[in-house]
Amino acid sequence: MTQRQMQYFIAVCECGNVTKAAEQLYVSRPVVSKVLRELEEEFGVSLFVRTSTGIRITEQGNSIRKFIEGYMNSYSQLCERVHESDSPGGSHFLRIGVAPTSIRWFFTSIYFPLKERHKDLKLFVSEMPAQESLDAIINGDVDFVISPRRVEDSPSLSAIKLYESELVFCASATSKYADCPWVDYDSITDLPMVMPYTGGDGIIENPVIFVMQADVMRMAVEHGDIYSVLPYEVTDGWEGVAAIPFKPKKPFIINLIWNNTLPNKKAFQTLMDFVKEKIDAKVWFIGDVTRH
Repeated sequence: MTQRQMQYFIAVCECGNVTKAAEQLYVSRPVVSKVLRELEEEFGVSLFVRTSTGIRITEQGNSIRKFIEGYMNSYSQLCERVHESDSPGGSHFLRIGVAPTSIRWFFTSIYFPLKERHKDLKLFVSEMPAQESLDAIINGDVDFVISPRRVEDSPSLSAIKLYESELVFCASATSKYADCPWVDYDSITDLPMVMPYTGGDGIIENPVIFVMQADVMRMAVEHGDIYSVLPYEVTDGWEGVAAIPFKPKKPFIINLIWNNTLPNKKAFQTLMDFVKEKIDAKVWFIGDVTRH
């Protein structure tokens, strides 16, 4: 499948008519029809079916369309990245998506120390749910993502572990749970929970409210009618909330994620060197939560 074939196929999909697509492409109708036949022979499926008003794409054709559109978007992003990496201004900025549960940690552990060391580096930070951030990194809308999501099944994404967080069960300081030495998963399955939206890979399976802002979660828990399970660093310093050690089903690991199919800006290595230095020095270990 060539770039020309993809262009003609998408044009027919958008126009819903071979003649109109040919006019849009400034070629004759037989040329477009020949390209469609070539693609049908290559894939061994029918791409369109005729209707009274024109043509309608088949299920197989729609699958091919989605693949082509994704490829063309990635190709466009690739061209932009190559241009940025070769231009003077393109090497001094990074776009970073950060999950809500890590935003506070990010600013204190990465943003401010990195900016202090590299004053000319510009960082554009967006707080976004975990699934939204993965879509952004796949589409090339951001350069890095800091997220609890796992990417082992994605051939285009790579990740390194920033830290593993301790999870705590959050209850009002006046609730019956406040003096518990620890809480396990099975003991909270019937409790109303407020949790950050992750788009999957959630910490628990029974939330009743999803929110983005940590302050909203804190106020809800402090009121006493709802509970939460959060990374310790999110809740550190919350007044009126008891942070109780929690026995999770799985660790809560925060990863730095990037798209390995796109060329890197010069600033990419700046951030990677900083992160690896901190990881090697073990300055980002978070653990050993104790009761206050």
